[in-house]
Amino acid sequence: TIIIGRSTGIGAIDIADSDNGNIDFSGEAFALTLRGGATSFNAGVTLPNDKTLTLNTGAITSPHSGTDVTIGGSGTLSVTANGTIGISTDPLTMSVASLDTSSGNNDQSLSTTGSTTIGTSGLNAGTGAITLASGTFVACDSSSFEDNSDVVVNGTFDLNGNSEILDALSGTGIVDTTVAGAVTLTTGHNAGSGSFGGTLQNTSGTLLLTVVGGALSLTNANTYSGATTVSAGLLDISHTSALG
Repeated sequence: TIIIGRSTGIGAIDIADSDNGNIDFSGEAFALTLRGGATSFNAGVTLPNDKTLTLNTGAITSPHSGTDVTIGGSGTLSVTANGTIGISTDPLTMSVASLDTSSGNNDQSLSTTGSTTIGTSGLNAGTGAITLASGTFVACDSSSFEDNSDVVVNGTFDLNGNSEILDALSGTGIVDTTVAGAVTLTTGHNAGSGSFGGTLQNTSGTLLLTVVGGALSLTNANTYSGATTVSAGLLDISHTSALG
């Protein structure tokens, strides 16, 4: 592993190429750790297959329009940021097999060019919101998000046969399960509120929806086939097929 930077939070990191291209380490044989303050992806970084890029930094921005991190095979991106990760108009964009993130109490905006599995450490933004901006993010277990997470799904979140507890669900994307068996999506864990205008579906298995507090608004047609339970809080329906 090559480590660049002495300490988390000290010194800005500007990832850039003088020809506005990508920084390609794919022909090498090392993992890479970047440590420092605010980090800006003005160019993409490519690592060898099956390696890990570890970011221990301040806030992370992605001003350029391409993929920020590319790692083939079973490559992993592991991010610990003392600040926001991406912004709504420029999410941190990746092509990796596995992802773990932590950003204190700061928002995260994430995008994948294909399918990325959320690692066992999950995605944790504390009191911040986590936006899955595009692509498919796949759960590896029932701890993809910390239970108090406010999650915005504008891409696809595949429960992959796992139940999940959230504080709030919003967005216009797809929440799906693609593995046989019954799973439960629970919202309102900390009385959070959200409006979801995407699609709740079960490509395989059965998706059940449970509201335990706060408020969840469903504004679009859904096709999930499991039971809908409201044990506390409010479920607001504004489409005739909102409950599948």
